[in-house]
Amino acid sequence: MKYAIGKKGWPLIGSLPVSADESAKQWFFKKDRISGRLTKYQGSSSAEISAAVAECAGLECAAVWDPKHVESRLRDEFAGKPNDIVESLRAK
Repeated sequence: MKYAIGKKGWPLIGSLPVSADESAKQWFFKKDRISGRLTKYQGSSSAEISAAVAECAGLECAAVWDPKHVESRLRDEFAGKPNDIVESLRAK
């Protein structure tokens, strides 16, 4: 969500590049809303392959987050408690 940063959102205080090695390690999963089919997705290469639920178990769901949900997620993380949205997006 681009509107999360800038005049009406969070101030930009810096940025760091993501190394190619780190980027290559980033896999997410997607679930097709119609068929329910799961895929593993690597954003850096746009690679997408079919996957079983077990293969998606440790992966985060590829999603766009609203700023208020990012803040909720961070509050929960620092409080050491599970986030409802993260839990609802788990591969099932």
